[in-house]
Amino acid sequence: MSWLFGKPRAQTVAKESITKLKESSLILEKRENYLQTQIDKEVKSAKAHLAKNNKRKALEALKRKKQWEEQINKLANTRLNVDTLLMTIENSKVDLETVKVMKQGAEAYEGYAE
Repeated sequence: MSWLFGKPRAQTVAKESITKLKESSLILEKRENYLQTQIDKEVKSAKAHLAKNNKRKALEALKRKKQWEEQINKLANTRLNVDTLLMTIENSKVDLETVKVMKQGAEAYEGYAE
């Protein structure tokens, strides 16, 4: 009967949400790694330009590096939010299972007490 009232659908939605959030977290992590490689390239570029006494190009490379760092900070905050949401959903799932077990225990106790 519970399938008529949508309980399995809620569990399916929770599982899908957890999967999507994990995928999103991995995508954000890959993007952060890519941006870190870009930062490393800009630092090398700035050092190379300084070695050639081209301060203008070195400064431009450092400005681009700063932009990449700002992007990483934004992604890190987004990833933190995604991970927090993921933990909240997983904890809610555990809490729901705990309540179900406690309810079953209470029902068993009532049957035993009678």
